[in-house]
Amino acid sequence: LDASGSAYNNLRSFQVDFESYQVYFCGQEVTSLNFFDITNDGGSVAYDKATRTFTLNNAKAEVAEGKRNVFSDKLAGDNLSFTFKLIGDNELLSEKDGIIAPNRIIVFTGTGSLYVESEAKTLQAGSDVVVEGGCQLTLNGEESVFDARGLHVDNSSLTLRQGNKYPAMAVVSNCRSFGLTNAHFETRHHYDAGRFAIVD
Repeated sequence: LDASGSAYNNLRSFQVDFESYQVYFCGQEVTSLNFFDITNDGGSVAYDKATRTFTLNNAKAEVAEGKRNVFSDKLAGDNLSFTFKLIGDNELLSEKDGIIAPNRIIVFTGTGSLYVESEAKTLQAGSDVVVEGGCQLTLNGEESVFDARGLHVDNSSLTLRQGNKYPAMAVVSNCRSFGLTNAHFETRHHYDAGRFAIVD
């Protein structure tokens, strides 16, 4: 109030600029307010909008209750590339799906490791999946562990594990490209050695 008892009408208002990046990680919407550490789980998961890169640094996160995927997006356009840069040991858990990225190129890189576990599909990419840079990627799911149109593992490790429903399965459908370079690739299952299929 001023001296006359009237309220000041020139109070400063503080407004925080908010932008949704149309990207979701462990059920959390990635925005201009949380991109520097999305999960706040003791490790860190940061997102760079310009390069569409997640940097995971000793992150151990679970998908939020009531949400479905470890990763998804609503960006326009096909064959956009998303990168997961791995530092240290990282673990992502989901009671439903894992990394679901129709019409996306998914790149895993860095010197760290990532373990993804889900009750349904663990990794589904409508385009290529690249595992490079010396990282170690382990996918563990009850249904189709891996589904993509192309797979490249370069100087890195990709391990597919599966629970009791089905053999560990990697499907490269409508195959455009496939390559293993100085790579470790294996499928594991509780009962048998698992399967790998390239489908035209």
